[in-house]
Amino acid sequence: MKAACLREYLKENKLIIAVLLVSFILRVLFSIDNVKALFIDITAYEGTATTILKTGIFSVGTYHAPGYPFFIAAVYSVFGYSYFNVYIAQSILGTLSTLLIYLIAANVFDKRIGKISALVSLLYWPLTLYSGILLSETLFLFLLLAGVYTFIKGISSHKTLYFLLCGGLLALSALVRSINLMALIIIPAVYLFIGYRNYKAVLKNIAAFALVFCITMSPWPIRNYAMFGKFIPVDSLGGLNLYIGNNGRSNGYFVNVSKDPLFNIDKYINNENRLEKAAIRDEILKKAAVSYIVTHPERFVKLTLKRAALFVIDDFRGVDWILVTYMAQNRLFQHIPWQPLIYYSNIAFFILAVFGLLNFMRNKKAIVFIVLILYYFATTSVFYISSRYRLPIMPFMAIAAAFSFDKILVWGQRFRSRVQNTTSR
Repeated sequence: MKAACLREYLKENKLIIAVLLVSFILRVLFSIDNVKALFIDITAYEGTATTILKTGIFSVGTYHAPGYPFFIAAVYSVFGYSYFNVYIAQSILGTLSTLLIYLIAANVFDKRIGKISALVSLLYWPLTLYSGILLSETLFLFLLLAGVYTFIKGISSHKTLYFLLCGGLLALSALVRSINLMALIIIPAVYLFIGYRNYKAVLKNIAAFALVFCITMSPWPIRNYAMFGKFIPVDSLGGLNLYIGNNGRSNGYFVNVSKDPLFNIDKYINNENRLEKAAIRDEILKKAAVSYIVTHPERFVKLTLKRAALFVIDDFRGVDWILVTYMAQNRLFQHIPWQPLIYYSNIAFFILAVFGLLNFMRNKKAIVFIVLILYYFATTSVFYISSRYRLPIMPFMAIAAAFSFDKILVWGQRFRSRVQNTTSR
């Protein structure tokens, strides 16, 4: 009986099982040859993780969010010091993210669209291959998708447990990348919009979500306040990123501002000042960026529009310089004609996703996809464009593309039926 049930289960889910296997294998194959730290963020993450293991404490500072260094340190402590060990852990998380894309789409729409969504997500290369790079995206995406999945389950059932889990998962994602701090506002707002008729259950679940979110987050701002005498929720990067995107040399992309006079902050430091350098610099650069925006409003508008366009166009063209750099030095992947492959797959991906998004408003549960896409899009448009910053919206774009592809299949079936009926007459 059990064997028969297992065969039936495998038969019913053979496509998603195959997609998950391919997802894991591709990630591991890409990871094998990536033994070099090609970007400064990678060396910073790895150095902080090593410090945690050697000293038992997080390095003194607030420059980076703590979540990813602690993740690396945990992998190192269990499996040993090796990039590949982290890549295997990230490959598992990435494969689970593929599964979560399936589960989210299946719960919002149906299993068929869920399976197509998981398959389509593999065709967007960065979503798959970033697990072979020592950057925070894979961990962040897993926590984000797990949080969204529990939220979708919560709004379907109004069960408080799902909102408790959602609060914890999204708080952890904010400790990996501080951009998700706004989840504390976005999730309650979307839930209020969707479930306003059942306001008692909604308010109770929002309170549960907010409570767990704040409790999960609280150790880090408390640590920062105790060490530096200032409320710093996660990291000290907001002012720096805002300044990179809004100064006299800004062009929409990252520009190196490390030699700007504002970076020389020694005159602002004294024995009584408990704030470490990153926090002081962040405040100075934030004020400078805001001042530039106020005094150059027309250029700020032009830069913002340019960044918004680049956010779409660069992805449309398949421009991802981090992934391209690693593919070029990877012995297994450097022979693949990646440029035309990414270019044409991204064109199809983008067109299908836009069409799907235009039809999402008919499904209330899908509103959270649209809100998150707009939030990440708007946030990036104010700062500067990097290929990494597009990744949080791509699982939801994959679901949108799958929704469109499913519609095309349905229309095709109807067209064939009409042709057959006409011919039979």
